[in-house]
Amino acid sequence: MLTREGEVIGVSASVYHPQDAQNLNFAIPSNALKALLAKGDGGEPSWDSRGFISAATYVQRGNAKLAARDFMGATKDFTQAVRQESANPLYYWYRGFAKGELGQHYAAIADYNKALRLNPEYAIAYHNRGYANRELRQYNAAISDYDDAIRLKPKDALIYYYRGIAKRELERFSDAEQDFRTALDLALRAGNHSVQAYINAVLG
Repeated sequence: MLTREGEVIGVSASVYHPQDAQNLNFAIPSNALKALLAKGDGGEPSWDSRGFISAATYVQRGNAKLAARDFMGATKDFTQAVRQESANPLYYWYRGFAKGELGQHYAAIADYNKALRLNPEYAIAYHNRGYANRELRQYNAAISDYDDAIRLKPKDALIYYYRGIAKRELERFSDAEQDFRTALDLALRAGNHSVQAYINAVLG
């Protein structure tokens, strides 16, 4: 990521793309990345003068581990962040995402539940909980989550797409096709060619 003056302020570290559909990018602040690279010792978090590691430091290291696909290590770091700032819904979301990548979908749902109790308007937590429920073949629960995500982000093509997938699994074929076509229309309007191709492949 660059400022208007061309200064590097962040480096894209990881992408959330369930079933290969790009959706969410993680970026590490450039100063934090420089500090981790300079240490060269596995990226242990820095201690301050009081011997305290901040939640934000654990999150930065967790994101670096997501980029390296070290999902177990990322989970541990996000757990440390949660212990320090238990009222931050983002940290539960991060940990839920890492657990989902490990196939621990029930545990991921538990973290998304905590995030949503703290912030009931957290669209991406509904989206990810829907994905976890779909992986567990809990399709009605997944559809309910996608409904809430669409309520909050009505122009997000991928949410309609994934809701369509869940409906198709329940043999609600007409409803599924409607969601796919809505997703395609939104992707066309947004000029998102990768998502267009992805949805077109499903529509045939």
